[in-house]
Amino acid sequence: MYMLPLGQIIRHHGLSFHSYADDTQLYLSTKPSTQLPPQSLVNCLHAIQIWMSFNFLKLNSNKTELMVVAPKALLRKVGDLHLDIDGCSFSPSSEVRNLGVILDPTLSFQSHIRFITKSAFFHLKNISRLRQSLSDSVTETLVHAFVTSRLDYCNGVLSGVPSKPWTGSSMGKTQLPGFSPAPSPGSTSPPPSSTSIGSRSRPASPTKSSSSPTNPQCPGSSVPI
Repeated sequence: MYMLPLGQIIRHHGLSFHSYADDTQLYLSTKPSTQLPPQSLVNCLHAIQIWMSFNFLKLNSNKTELMVVAPKALLRKVGDLHLDIDGCSFSPSSEVRNLGVILDPTLSFQSHIRFITKSAFFHLKNISRLRQSLSDSVTETLVHAFVTSRLDYCNGVLSGVPSKPWTGSSMGKTQLPGFSPAPSPGSTSPPPSSTSIGSRSRPASPTKSSSSPTNPQCPGSSVPI
C-alpha cells in the first residue's frame, strides 16, 4: 500500500511501469535518434528519489539494473550509456532476471535456455541415481515436479524465438534412464539393456505480459528499482 503513490509519479513523467511487491520496473520506448538516457527517465528517477527520501525510504542501489533492448544493429549505436541514481552510476547490463526469466538485450533468450537446460539435467541426474529404488509412478511424479515444471514455467516467452538459439541445446529433449520407449512397428531389434524415455517440451501459446510491449525497431530501457 505504501508504494501506491509511486505509480502516480511514474505516470506523470509518461513512463510505463510494473510493480511486484516492493520491486518496481520502469519501461519506455525511444527512437534510435533519441539521446540516452532520455530526460524523462532522469526526471522520473529524481522525483522517485525525492519521494522516497520524504517517506523515509531509500533506493536499493545493489539491486538496481539498467537494460537497453533493441536489435543488434541499434545496440551498436547506443555507445557509452550511464545513468546516475542516488549517487551511483549504472551501465546497461548484459543480462537481467525478471521473475525467474533471464532477459538479454536482443531478447534471444539464449542465456535463459542454457540455464533451464542445465537445471533440468541436474535434477534428471539426481533422479536417475535413485531410479532403481523408485516405482514408475513415483519417478514420473519427480520428473514432473523438478523437470517439466521448469520447462513449462513462462515458456510462452519462447514463442516465436528463432531456432538458432536451440542449436546445440538439449532443452528440446530431456531423457531419464530407466524407461523403455515403445518399439517402432515392424522393428525386430531386441530392446536395449540401457533404455530411456524422452520428455519433449512444447512451446505454449503466448501469455499476457504485464509489461508494456517493446517496439522491435526502437531501443527501450528497463530499470528495476
